Amino acid sequence: MYTKATQHTPFVDAGTRTTLVQILTQIGESFVLKTNIAAAVPWLRRAAAEASAPCSFRDTRVVDAEFRTREQAKLVALGGLVRCLTRLNSRESLEEANGIVAEAQVEFGKRRVEVLEMLVMLQTAKGEADGALTDLLEILLS
Repeated sequence: MYTKATQHTPFVDAGTRTTLVQILTQIGESFVLKTNIAAAVPWLRRAAAEASAPCSFRDTRVVDAEFRTREQAKLVALGGLVRCLTRLNSRESLEEANGIVAEAQVEFGKRRVEVLEMLVMLQTAKGEADGALTDLLEILLS
């Protein structure tokens, strides 16, 4: 059902995939609450991979609502993953977090609140807190 090559579960409808993303994110967040950041990262990576998987909506009447729910679940999963990666504070984890934030900016736009939160978390972890606030103001005022 799930293979490391695909990084997501194939042949799952959109509603089931969204539920799976929410469950995986909750498992990851429960590890974060127990301050076991290293254990949370694989769960949040999997949630982000599932959220990024292509899907097709079967019922066109609920496409907009499903799309918004799926989009929000993806943002929560990505935000949780960025939070964990920045708390690990290694060079590799910060590079991975930087890539995730860059992809989120492209997909959701730079002005989306959730993306701005990820950007601030990343820059604060890098010791660029002043830069984070400056970038945030610049994006909001543009």
